[in-house]
Amino acid sequence: MSCLLNFSFSLRLFYFYSLVYFSVPSYLLYNSFRRNFM
Repeated sequence: MSCLLNFSFSLRLFYFYSLVYFSVPSYLLYNSFRRNFM
């Protein structure tokens, strides 16, 4: 049971980190794009 809980927690952590990892470069790219074209 604790093993399953640990797996779920690590999966959630991995999901959160991937979300952050993908959102930060896209946000920076969007900012630079907006600054160049506005």
